[in-house]
Amino acid sequence: MTEIFRLEELFPENALPKEQNINFHKALSMGESFAKKNVKPNNCLICNSSKNPFCNSHSVPARCLRAIAINGDVKIFNGLVKIPAVDDDKGVNEAGTFRLICRDCDEKIFKEYETFEKYPDKNPPDKVLHQIALKNYLKFYYKKAVEAKAFPKMLENLQLPNSALLEPVLKPGDRDKKDSFKAIYDTKKLLNSNTNGYYRIVEYRKLDYTCPFAFQGSISLITGFDGEIINDVFNTDKKYDLQDMHVCVFPEKDYTYIIVFYKKHFQRYSQFAKHYSNLSQEERLQLLLYIILKYSEDYFYSASIQTIENDPVVHDAITTTTMMICDYEEEEGAKIKKCIQEYNLNNYKKLPNVLSKCYVKS
Repeated sequence: MTEIFRLEELFPENALPKEQNINFHKALSMGESFAKKNVKPNNCLICNSSKNPFCNSHSVPARCLRAIAINGDVKIFNGLVKIPAVDDDKGVNEAGTFRLICRDCDEKIFKEYETFEKYPDKNPPDKVLHQIALKNYLKFYYKKAVEAKAFPKMLENLQLPNSALLEPVLKPGDRDKKDSFKAIYDTKKLLNSNTNGYYRIVEYRKLDYTCPFAFQGSISLITGFDGEIINDVFNTDKKYDLQDMHVCVFPEKDYTYIIVFYKKHFQRYSQFAKHYSNLSQEERLQLLLYIILKYSEDYFYSASIQTIENDPVVHDAITTTTMMICDYEEEEGAKIKKCIQEYNLNNYKKLPNVLSKCYVKS
């Protein structure tokens, strides 16, 4: 039987006594520390230099995090997931950072996209979008590399009631690492090109308020609104490529940029883009929030909206993982059908729309 795996099955609330909570926290810390020491490359992944010091790059521009921080902290995914003994906030300097490139590259390569003051009224140039895409692929590669190192170390030390479920769920995705590394290489080559219209821009909008929520990342939608398959996550054919879409929520003082785009030749998104264009502006924001919560954990939000942490609709959206516990003998078609049902985008309307202006504290 195909089953959607949920995080609370691994970490049921109050399931661990105090001593086990402490041991669990230690195991997580040891695994993460070990991984970060062992995934840093010898050379910068952009310029290939080994001479310049490496930088703590932010997956979301630090200026966006500062715009929503309270007392220097932002809330992270565990504020919603509530895994025992794991922090639910981080300081701006630590939130969403990775170490793969040198300081010189971090300051130069991403300059245009992080300078919101120079954003045009109409669609941004390809150069800005190339920079956003490259940052997303770097972060994704780093995440998968850390998982590959951290999870085996964690499993050595963890003693959980549902540990039998943990190992197959946390098994690192080698294909994800390889695909993201190739995406980094391909996008680097585009940085100095003169492309025009390389991407289909689904949304580019400047809101006149500061959203209490920040996100930047690439997301591979499984399905859209009509049960179509956008990405078959069970397809093991080496010639089958997952197609991703880039989503950005960039809050700043007094305004927020919303940017959504994908490579123009990614035709599997055409039906989604058409449906998206027919939604109202408020519906688009609500849908994007649903997509982010459903597919990612790399978002940040302000403590000013922490009331959403007890919202059952929000909890239902964020506790699904795309990793499936399946009977290996089951037909592949049954697996993807269950996934399509779980990730149907029509469910977005139930979600509290924290990207809308009504959630801004006056």
